[in-house]
Amino acid sequence: MHVFRQGDLDGLCGVYSIVNAARVVARLGPDESAQLFERLVRQVGTAARVTNGLGRGLMDELLRQVAADVLTCHKPFRRVRQVPLQLFWSEASGFLAQPPGRARAVILCLDTPGWSHWTTVVAVTERQARLVDSDGRKALDRRRCTTGRMTAARPYAIRPTYTYFLS
Repeated sequence: MHVFRQGDLDGLCGVYSIVNAARVVARLGPDESAQLFERLVRQVGTAARVTNGLGRGLMDELLRQVAADVLTCHKPFRRVRQVPLQLFWSEASGFLAQPPGRARAVILCLDTPGWSHWTTVVAVTERQARLVDSDGRKALDRRRCTTGRMTAARPYAIRPTYTYFLS
């Protein structure tokens, strides 16, 4: 028998990415995290949204209307059509590193041939991004990423216009 995990029947990875970012940035405890989760799910609302996942418009709404009391959101690539991976990686790395000692997070959308997924990045090195992710993924290897068209060698497409810098 297949045991279902978060994400098998719902598309709430966006909600989880916001809660995980808030835990990192605002140092929310379990009770505060559960309260934020409840407010976010209430805003998501319908079953269709829960099962089909969250698009950029709904993520914008959730961050602006529900999580604004714990997260300050900036969308650095909101109006940029093409962002080379080097620029994306450099901007995310620089944002997460500044200022030293202050927690920050980046929420990004990953596309693969089979699914799209919101995840939370907490650190970026030259080789990988360290994740706090609802599906258990710990890191994203830069060599396997692109900001353009996916290939067999680069099956993870980062969508810069779907990226949120959070402090």
